[in-house]
Amino acid sequence: MIAALYARYSSDSQRAESIVAQIRAGREYCRRKGYHIIKEYADEAYTGTNDNRPAYREMLRDAAAGLFEVVIFHKVDRNGRNEFDYYKNKQELARHNVRVEYSGQAFDSTSPEGALMENQLVGLAAYYSRNLSREVKKGLKENVLAGKITGGRPLFGYSVDKNKKYVINEEEAVAVRYIFERYAAGASYIDILREINARGYRTRRGAEFGKATLHDMLNNRRYIGTCILGKNQPYLDGRRNSHRPDHDGMIIVPNGCPAIISPDLFQAVHERMQENRRRGGRRTAKYPYLLSGLVYCGECGASMSGTRTRTRKKEIREYYRCCQKSNHGDAKCPNRYIYAPALENFIIERLAAVIDNESLLFRLAQKVQEKYDALVGNARVQIAALQEQEAKANKSLERLYEVIADGDTFDDFDRAQMKHLKQKILDIRAQREKLEQQPGKTISSAEIVHYIRDRFLPAIRQRTVSGLTELLQYFVHTVTVFRDKIRVEYWFASCRYSSERTT
Repeated sequence: MIAALYARYSSDSQRAESIVAQIRAGREYCRRKGYHIIKEYADEAYTGTNDNRPAYREMLRDAAAGLFEVVIFHKVDRNGRNEFDYYKNKQELARHNVRVEYSGQAFDSTSPEGALMENQLVGLAAYYSRNLSREVKKGLKENVLAGKITGGRPLFGYSVDKNKKYVINEEEAVAVRYIFERYAAGASYIDILREINARGYRTRRGAEFGKATLHDMLNNRRYIGTCILGKNQPYLDGRRNSHRPDHDGMIIVPNGCPAIISPDLFQAVHERMQENRRRGGRRTAKYPYLLSGLVYCGECGASMSGTRTRTRKKEIREYYRCCQKSNHGDAKCPNRYIYAPALENFIIERLAAVIDNESLLFRLAQKVQEKYDALVGNARVQIAALQEQEAKANKSLERLYEVIADGDTFDDFDRAQMKHLKQKILDIRAQREKLEQQPGKTISSAEIVHYIRDRFLPAIRQRTVSGLTELLQYFVHTVTVFRDKIRVEYWFASCRYSSERTT
């Protein structure tokens, strides 16, 4: 029987030597059973509370490909410490006719008694993990109550003393107070960031401050001395959200660390933030931004996103702006905003001119037809070649299986060859399936012209958002906005054509 070994250790008082011991036990187990090991998998420093482990996922993929017939773990807890994941993955392996056995625990899960033993071991493994988590959380809770750090880098504005307690970093605290005071006084994010970065302050990662960092700082209650544990506690489905509202699983400790700012200043900041949210809600009508994902800044290379501003006459206008400029101001990018409707209409009118022009559209259709015919003809040739390659690989694999069945010597070279052949067959099948999904019938230039006009002319004439979005996504490759010109690259028959317009 062809077997695979899997080993794992987590970071709870285990070392890499644990992998070696598990693999050794698995090899000895296979020698006694007469199994032929084709592959060994190992995950180092990965928890068993979920199955999101690289080698484990690779093992499941190889099982689905039929690479082996049985997978050997050392013990149940090396397979997993979560009941749902354990039985879900065991069922998946069973669907591919792969058995699960354990070198360090002798039970037969196919018998009633063995299944009962397996259930108990899985439950114990899950209990161990959850109990360990509970004990760890107890220690973290005590650290929070004592004003000690609970891991990770200390928040900007704080340092950690020899007793692992938070103390104010006076140099950074100056910047923290400046940020809160300036925002409460009405300054914008960009104005604050420009000053903070100019003074040489950097985040804990050594990067310049951006809007996201600033927003998180202004919402962090630690700056008024309140310590919080468990805000990022997962939901029942396992998802995490560090911005979720307060919940019962949180531990909130007022005066748990030294305060850098006053509660009144923190409240003033949040009143302004809430007012900004309410003001933004008054103009929530969505503008579609038809070129989203296609517009780039020609000055710094960053993408450009949609934004709305209010003019002096209190009119709301939509623009595309450089994301680098948005996050860090003019110091990072000197490019200007560009009026969104004008940019979109310019490109739509150019495309409409092509679709309305009989001669231009027919030439475009001819190019599409040439590409299409070449693709279809080439696909047929490639499919035939791949079928021949797959047949040869299958014959070679069958000969190796005959060697195993006859009991002849099956060495490491043979195992490597079998693995290579199976992977080759899977790759060939994937390529063939992809080619077979391509349409095989011929199509005329007239049909292409008819298709383009039927699909896109109504959208241009009626100005439907969905139709115009589809038109732009089909025909526009990129739009690059410079300070003095716009460059548009179009997709025409799998080729890129550029045009520029001076602004």
